[in-house]
Amino acid sequence: MTTQTFFGSKILDDSGPTAISVDYWRSLYYFNLYRLALAMFFVTVAISGAKFTNYGQSAPTVFFLTSIAYAFFGLASLVTITKGWPAFRLQAQIQFFVDILSITLLIHSSGGVESGLGLLLIVSVAATGVVLGGRMTIFFASVATVGVLLEHTFAVTIMHSTGRQPTQLALLGVGLFVTAFLFYGLVKRIRRIEELAESRGFDLANLEQVNRMVIERMHTGVLATDDRDRIRVVNETALGLLGLKTIVGTWPKLGRLAPELSARLRQWRQDGVTGDRSLHIARSGKELVARFIPLGEDNRTGSLIYLDDRSLLVQQSQQLKLAALGRLSASMAHEIRNPLGAISHAGQLLGESDHLGQEDRRLIDIIRNQSRRIDQMIEGVMQLGRRDSAHRQPVQLGPWIDEFISYFCQGLGLSATKMIHTGEAITASVDLDQLHQVLYNLCDNAIRHSPGHETQAPVELRTGMDENAKPYLDVIDKGEGIPDEIQDQIFEPFFTSRSRGTGLGLYIARELCDANHAQLHYYTTTDQGSRFRISFEQSTPIME
Repeated sequence: MTTQTFFGSKILDDSGPTAISVDYWRSLYYFNLYRLALAMFFVTVAISGAKFTNYGQSAPTVFFLTSIAYAFFGLASLVTITKGWPAFRLQAQIQFFVDILSITLLIHSSGGVESGLGLLLIVSVAATGVVLGGRMTIFFASVATVGVLLEHTFAVTIMHSTGRQPTQLALLGVGLFVTAFLFYGLVKRIRRIEELAESRGFDLANLEQVNRMVIERMHTGVLATDDRDRIRVVNETALGLLGLKTIVGTWPKLGRLAPELSARLRQWRQDGVTGDRSLHIARSGKELVARFIPLGEDNRTGSLIYLDDRSLLVQQSQQLKLAALGRLSASMAHEIRNPLGAISHAGQLLGESDHLGQEDRRLIDIIRNQSRRIDQMIEGVMQLGRRDSAHRQPVQLGPWIDEFISYFCQGLGLSATKMIHTGEAITASVDLDQLHQVLYNLCDNAIRHSPGHETQAPVELRTGMDENAKPYLDVIDKGEGIPDEIQDQIFEPFFTSRSRGTGLGLYIARELCDANHAQLHYYTTTDQGSRFRISFEQSTPIME
């Protein structure tokens, strides 16, 4: 509640609007149009001297001057309302006071309340309740009642008018106060509803802002579509997964921006089967996992779509797997390595005996070789369990690969011509220690499967950018290649095609690539040989 002033005097408390919106100015503007039309009607009656009504018959001059002044006031109010000056409440109070004064003078010049013009006061009081509201309505009802009482007293005592009916005057006064109290309660209730709606509006706006902030910061892509498959909500993660920088236009069609996702959405609506659905996005080159949730009781009102990068899900799964392998490796080190060491040591002691035949020595060699193989296998599993998280950083791989080739060839005693580096310079975000381990494993396999070729480099390390502008590193050998029937199994743990292999090399290599947000794939070359490709994520350029 605020205390209002009228010509500098404090009056009744007003429960009017606490914040003046355009709607209140519009209400005042429309009522002023009514005021202007009413004044023009009275001016027309005064000028024409109409005989069909008793308006202005008691005091034509007063009626004419009042009508003219009322019309000019309506025009002036039109300007002040348009400009918004003076302040809304002060302007409304002045206008309603002039209404009551003008109508009272018109009543006086038309023979009193018997002329029927008293109903116009009820309209003004009702308008006061709508525009100003609260106790101002009762105040102006009191002003109007006092006005007609003074007019009646002046006409009877000073002008000695006859035929005045006090009953109609009393009924008009009652009508003014009844109207005032009705609009006081009605408008007060409406204002409370407005305040509640405004408060709820602020709460909803804040909640919407919080929801948008939460959605924008989610690592999962989120899209919301309506029943016509138009995108209504999308976060930055979803845009990145779909290969989009931004969305142009309002509510674009999902099929236009992501046809693969739109096809999966239609398929989900048709079969109604819940669960994750895999799809490949050509624009971004990513393998995604999509989950669809209906908005409402059925999927006709729209859909909520969650998108996840399949590689990230695989990495999370691998992290859980590696944690289990870490615990397993600790157990294996205790349960297997100790007896394995005893077996190996016993075989070594037997080999030192001078009373062994050729067949016994062959069996001892088998014990040594197989013990060494089991030890290597255990070391590989423990290496998985001990693997730290990748510490990636943008690196120019050209010079690093040249250093790796020199290190690798020196370590194995190979000629420098056995490996070459070709292609364009690339920058990748990677952990160099883990990349060294991956590349060493791939090159070691390539050398083992590239016998001969003395005059040609058997292993080629080729760098470049693929069609999605992502850097890659190929390891190409000139060997016999991998048979088609086992290509899908080479990255499985403990799978090997060599009698002395552990089956963990390629598995560990792929795990390390996943940890670096890279992908390791095998491709058959057009000529004889094999090609392993490491596809890196797009890297931020190195700042000079």
